Amino acid sequence: MSDEHDAHFGCYADFYAPGMRYLSLLRLHPQPANIAAVRILKDVSGHADWVGDSVRLLGAPNWRGHLAPLVSYIAARKPDAAIVQALIGCMAAGSWVSPQIIAGIQLSGGDAVRAVMEVHALGIHRAGSDPLRLHVETGPGADVSRMGKLFNSLIGLGLMWGIPLSGRDVNELISLDEDGSDLIARDWHDTLQEILAQV
Repeated sequence: MSDEHDAHFGCYADFYAPGMRYLSLLRLHPQPANIAAVRILKDVSGHADWVGDSVRLLGAPNWRGHLAPLVSYIAARKPDAAIVQALIGCMAAGSWVSPQIIAGIQLSGGDAVRAVMEVHALGIHRAGSDPLRLHVETGPGADVSRMGKLFNSLIGLGLMWGIPLSGRDVNELISLDEDGSDLIARDWHDTLQEILAQV
């Protein structure tokens, strides 16, 4: 592991050291390797630089750095306003893993509907204009489909009645989702809840 790697990932360097472990967090399954990964991320929350490193990774455009601090935050059960704001900012910047972020906010005891409405008010704006770079860093899909992902994630979590928009507006927004984010958010939420009971 290089000094540059350690500096980039900070207190998450050990989690990222094996290579592509972050992919196991994308679609969680309750298997021993994923349980071990969540345990590592829970332990990371005891590091002195945890909040700062979490906020920094969440502020980067690349979605590959978003799931580790999200899972660490949920597992730590330590409410932190800076991390919650970073998660909201992450979604407003077009993170590809917004269904997991919405599920994580809900699972951590936060207000997922309020978070989505804040992003709705801000709009989604991905930084940069190079289509290839945007695809690699933030995943496929246009900004408008990302807004649909947020609202469809709320539907998947059973939070549709709390959305302060008309049913017609909500249906129009969720029709923009190209990824089936309702199922992604629900499955991720339920699986992580199952894993957390074991760490």
